[in-house]
Amino acid sequence: MATPPRWREVAPPPADARGLGTLDGALVALTGAGLFTLTDAAWARLDVAGLGASLLPSGRLVIRRVGGPTPASAPAPPPRDGDVVELTALAIGPDGTAWSGVRTSGLSFYDAPGPGGLNVMHPAYPVMEHLERDGAVARKRLAVRDLAFDARGRLWVATSEGLEVLEDGAWRKPLSQATTQVAIAADGSIVVGAPTAGFRSTDGVTFRSLPTHATEQGSWGSLELDAKNVQQIERAPDGALWARLGGGVLTWTGDRWASRNLGLTVILGHGSRSLRTSSLAVTRDDVYVATSAGVFHRERD
Repeated sequence: MATPPRWREVAPPPADARGLGTLDGALVALTGAGLFTLTDAAWARLDVAGLGASLLPSGRLVIRRVGGPTPASAPAPPPRDGDVVELTALAIGPDGTAWSGVRTSGLSFYDAPGPGGLNVMHPAYPVMEHLERDGAVARKRLAVRDLAFDARGRLWVATSEGLEVLEDGAWRKPLSQATTQVAIAADGSIVVGAPTAGFRSTDGVTFRSLPTHATEQGSWGSLELDAKNVQQIERAPDGALWARLGGGVLTWTGDRWASRNLGLTVILGHGSRSLRTSSLAVTRDDVYVATSAGVFHRERD
């Protein structure tokens, strides 16, 4: 059996990479020294004029050219009652409208720029869920963790209290378990990350649990990763899905996750040790991951 492509370290950026993203198909790293892009195996400072960037808690670096209702041009709402505003998720709808998860105000969308060129934010889903229990009404904070639009224009929202979907102007909750990430696979399936096993649905109604372990085979033997607690899912331009765990990287096979950790995992005599990851980015041909030991690269399958 042929050995699959493995991860190799790229030239280190000028400072530790805090987040990875793409702009016009090229890799961009956010560092303590600013934004840099990888060109011909060398890092160059990125001209930030006309650009906006947001580093999300998942590790995803969203970077866009400013103009129109895009996440980068949509300002965060002002803090209220001393709260610190934290964007937790960003997505663009089929009509170009920007949607965002905000820690203090749940889910919001932004209209086209109004007076003064500023976008207008409209709450779309509350940060507090009202629960009636034993005749009393309790309030539970909903943390919006990820957003994804499918080909039908449905908005999927991964939250701390489950998976929500906005369809034809109405909300529906197909999953009540806490979720971390949501993405749409090339075949239209909804793939969901969770603290335990993730989930997959082909119809948006019935969700089935995913295997909790992901394997990788090669001439060197086999490697197995615990596939729980997916922290980040990235969709390549052709629809392929890649995911990041705290200790590794996965690729979507169509019905489950498979390990892609050769080069990130050092196989020891009686076990293995993986580099800790912090961010993942996927281009047309390559996958990049920021780790505790630098930025690594491999060719896509």
